[in-house]
Amino acid sequence: MENGDFTRREFIKGTAVACGAMLIGDALPGMPSSAGAAAGQPIPPIKMTYYSNYQEIVEFFKKAAEDFRKVGLTPNLNPVVSSTVVGRTYAEHEKFYGDIGSISWGATPDRLDPNFFLQELMHSMSTKPGGRNYGNYRSAKFDAACDAQKREMDIEKRVKLVWDAQAVAAEDYPIWWLAYPPVISAYNKRDFEGAVAMMGSGYGHIYNLWTYIRIKPKTARRTLRSGTQVDNFNSMNPFTAPTAPNQSFLRFLYDTFARIGPDLKPHPWAAESWKVTGPKTVDLVLRKGMKFHDGKPVTGEDVRFTFDYLKKWEFPFFRHAMTVIDKVDVNGMNIHFTLKETYAPLFFITLTWLFILPKHIWEKIPESAGVKNPGEYQNLNPIGSGPFKFGHWRKSQEVYFKANKEHFAAPAIDDLYFVVIPSVEGVAGALERGEIDINQVTLTPSPAERLQELPFMQVDYLPSHQVYEARPNIDMKPFDDARFRKAIYHALDRRPFVNYFAGRATVAGNTPFTPLMKPWHNPNLPAPEYNIDKARDLLKKAGYAWNSDGKLCFPPK
Repeated sequence: MENGDFTRREFIKGTAVACGAMLIGDALPGMPSSAGAAAGQPIPPIKMTYYSNYQEIVEFFKKAAEDFRKVGLTPNLNPVVSSTVVGRTYAEHEKFYGDIGSISWGATPDRLDPNFFLQELMHSMSTKPGGRNYGNYRSAKFDAACDAQKREMDIEKRVKLVWDAQAVAAEDYPIWWLAYPPVISAYNKRDFEGAVAMMGSGYGHIYNLWTYIRIKPKTARRTLRSGTQVDNFNSMNPFTAPTAPNQSFLRFLYDTFARIGPDLKPHPWAAESWKVTGPKTVDLVLRKGMKFHDGKPVTGEDVRFTFDYLKKWEFPFFRHAMTVIDKVDVNGMNIHFTLKETYAPLFFITLTWLFILPKHIWEKIPESAGVKNPGEYQNLNPIGSGPFKFGHWRKSQEVYFKANKEHFAAPAIDDLYFVVIPSVEGVAGALERGEIDINQVTLTPSPAERLQELPFMQVDYLPSHQVYEARPNIDMKPFDDARFRKAIYHALDRRPFVNYFAGRATVAGNTPFTPLMKPWHNPNLPAPEYNIDKARDLLKKAGYAWNSDGKLCFPPK
């Protein structure tokens, strides 16, 4: 659910601004700002930025504002469309969101490996501009635990290290984990068969390529229409597409080396096979006979070029996948990876994230496109080697892909339309009328119950590893105080999420991992209970006090 219409130019500009701020700003990274933090004075209004187009998130922050007032804080609500929130939060961090930000982390298959939530969301390396640690959490103890788990190849030992890393972060309260929702998914079973239910994606989310290549028409109609209430297609540039859904769209067009299957295991894709040849070496064999959509063959030289290009330009959204790669040697269709260190998530994250670029197109970019950085290139006619070819894109209306019938996993359908419909009720209505065949983003219980009464609809509540969160800017007082962060956790009522999903969502523990993510979920980390009196008591014990107007004040010196 990281959704974005944030443009490439805005992203690059925002990143540049953030970098400049690090050089000339008021505070060095890791040093809390003292702006507005006069001892004994009222805490200034707290700006909270969140998605305006997700009702469950809107309701949560409305309730949070009420409860903040009960502990003497002044909330400043700043609802912004999710597309803008995600891109600008990544690029600008607190310069955009203010004091508290919020992102809902979508359930992409690669996030079933624990390294994403640990490294990308909480490791200090991810505090750089473009990184997902936008709350600026820095802990040497956590970094050490995180680094240890990703290097450990023994599964039982790695589980223990993952639990340890969660426990370290839980003691610091850098992120307030809010809720784990289900996926409510539906499709037209009268006209189609073979939709694949996948953890976190349901039947039709864009993260689930398997449905779109395996679903089969039961009639003469070979066109599938997929509907969503959120416009997730915002850029055709694979390097600066700012959100996970947008990146997933592009992976319909660009082949990755591996894909996570419905069994939730990584499987060879553009690499037809692989072999671990040493603690830090892996050999891949590129699948033979692959072609780009313009008819040119896919070769090992395209692979070599892709890695050289990614290293040269250092795109922020590829740091997590590229950071472990030391060098790539190519001999025909044989690819030899040398890693900087042992790396447990290699197959689950790196090989499922990285795709193959057509060298004959991108070697001319950015020079031939008249831009300074490839991230500024619009890529209006994307050419990949994937199971679908790009057709057209009508902003905020629809995206059309045509099946690549020469692909080794050629879709059974001929044409695929992704249709933008402004609301959940609108998506449900379109399903009911047969205007679309499948939904992407989750439905809500009320329209789902209505659809279940229709004999031609398959409707299911399916498991997910999505998580809602909110987090403060730890570089700013009073959020640099872990005692303050813990107290505020007690003042956050997570029930709006549970109510929105009619009891099907669960309140999150003090960890990003849902209990469904076994064995990675540490069950010993319950979230602090919602209790305003407890929150006030903890604030008092930490030295905070209230003035005659009931406003919460910084501790005296």
